[in-house]
Parts: sequence; structure tokens; C-alpha cells
Amino acid sequence: MRNELIKVLEKAAHEKNRLEEMNALAFSNELIRVLKAADVIAIGAPMYNWCITSSLKAYIDQVLRMNETWGLNRENRHDPYIGLLKDKTVYLLFSRGADGYDPGGYNEHINFAGSAAQPISVML
Repeated sequence: MRNELIKVLEKAAHEKNRLEEMNALAFSNELIRVLKAADVIAIGAPMYNWCITSSLKAYIDQVLRMNETWGLNRENRHDPYIGLLKDKTVYLLFSRGADGYDPGGYNEHINFAGSAAQPISVML
């Protein structure tokens, strides 16, 4: 009896997890559908603690999916990533409270926002 109860509970937990995974995938699919339909992509965000915001990072995690928005060129180990969204104009706009974060600037070494967002423009 106890073993049967454990099996029922495990099956219910597995089904619940599967449903949550399917809902998460559906949300990601919708974000990718909107992205694919766009001609121009403008992403604006402030720099917080020298990096992009957690909400922008979460968005990136949802839309950068292999074989959906990027592919892999195994023949080129130095530059293996291929953007699959063609004919897109991408604008990345970042605001910050000080200057010197541009290439060559005195704060360049702590500007992680640009490097964190780099995959967006490369992959798209």
C-alpha cells in the first residue's frame, strides 16, 4: 500500500513538473514568435551594478534558444555561433549614471552591461 502511494505521488509530481515545463516553453515560444515577427528590435535598459538588469537577463534566457534564434557551426571553433534571425535591425540602448564606460574609457574595465548584452546582437 505504501509503495503504491509513493508511486502515485511521484507520478503526480512528475505530471505537475511536466505541465510547468510546458507552460514555460509556451511562454518562451511566444517571446520568440514576437521577436521573429519584428523588423526592428530596440532594447533599452539601465546599467545596474555595472551589468544589465535581471529582467533583461531573464528575457535573454527566454529568447536565445538553439535552433530557434541561434545555431552552432561546429566547423568554426573560434566563432561557432550563428544568428538565425535574419534581416533584423537591432538597437541596444543603455543608460548609466557616469561616464568613462565606453571602449577606452577609464571605467571600461567595469562595464559588464555591454559584454552581457553582446550575445543579443551576435545571435540575432
